[in-house]
Amino acid sequence: GTRPDRAAAYGEMVAAMDANVGRLVTCLAAHGLSEHTLLLFASDHGGHHLVASNQPLSGAKGSLREGGHRIPAIACWPGVLPAGQIRDEPIMLMDWFPTMLALGGLPAPPQALDGCNLWPWLSQGQALPERTLFWRQGEQKAARRGRWKLLVEDCRVALFDLQSDIGERHDCATAQPRILAQLQEELAHWESTVPPAPVRRRAAGA
Repeated sequence: GTRPDRAAAYGEMVAAMDANVGRLVTCLAAHGLSEHTLLLFASDHGGHHLVASNQPLSGAKGSLREGGHRIPAIACWPGVLPAGQIRDEPIMLMDWFPTMLALGGLPAPPQALDGCNLWPWLSQGQALPERTLFWRQGEQKAARRGRWKLLVEDCRVALFDLQSDIGERHDCATAQPRILAQLQEELAHWESTVPPAPVRRRAAGA
């Protein structure tokens, strides 16, 4: 059979999504709900290498490089959130759950939450709490604190300064041993608090 045109199919899906987000925004306005609704939009991963370019970032969907997990996010609430602002602090999708709990006046669940309430940051510009963020995808691992990102992939450890090297091309592990060791220690502690990564088993005869 003929090979599918992935780029065309991807373009059609993006166009359909865009049109339907527009329908939602129009519906909220038509019912007078725009100023009573927090509208959030975000992707869940970077673009797939077969249909998208993530330049100047390296990596793509499935990777813990910036091109694989750095995504855009939009928060819109007319009359409540200031318009036209761009923030570059790193947040996580898991932050939205405690944010929604706080907005709804609901109590936090008894178990500890990984995310933080973003509302003071979004609405008043308050600083986010200092924290280290962690990721794990298969055998890949990453930790980020501020400008520094530890990346473990293919059994190799690297340290990147995202403030000056967003493309993750210059390994700073040798030049910054203290920061490397700190992030490695934090990553190891985090891994001790979560279930172990699934063991990949090779198929018989592989």
